[in-house]
Amino acid sequence: MSLELIKNRFLKRWERIHKAIDKTILFNSFWLFLGEGTSKGAMFLATILLIRYLSPTEYGYFSLANSLAVTTGMVIDFGLSTIVTRDLSGNLENTQKYLSNILTLKLLLGIFYLLLIGIIELSPLFNGHDQWTWLLYLLALFIWLQDLT
Repeated sequence: MSLELIKNRFLKRWERIHKAIDKTILFNSFWLFLGEGTSKGAMFLATILLIRYLSPTEYGYFSLANSLAVTTGMVIDFGLSTIVTRDLSGNLENTQKYLSNILTLKLLLGIFYLLLIGIIELSPLFNGHDQWTWLLYLLALFIWLQDLT
């Protein structure tokens, strides 16, 4: 075989691989964009309906409870999701060890998280507003369970 023939075969294979990678990236990006757009659109509509249903004061309490739960959840996540994704993508042999350690850490951090929500509930912000305290607990539990996935 001549050098020119080998070069042509290599270039043809390279073009096929490159086109397949481009299609995969485009396909995955489309589904990611569709999922994010649907999620944000549904949240936008839900927020408008919630604002119309609740009074301005009640919506303020809801927003406060939601922001406390989400902010605390982000802090308590402690970057573990990123660590798991990065480390497991490079080393699949220790998957069981990584997942059991991360699950234990997230369960302990979740208990700490719920205790922190209990301390926030005792603050004067929610004094006399029992339904919003329960909403804060429900949002905290939802975020904790969502974080475990």
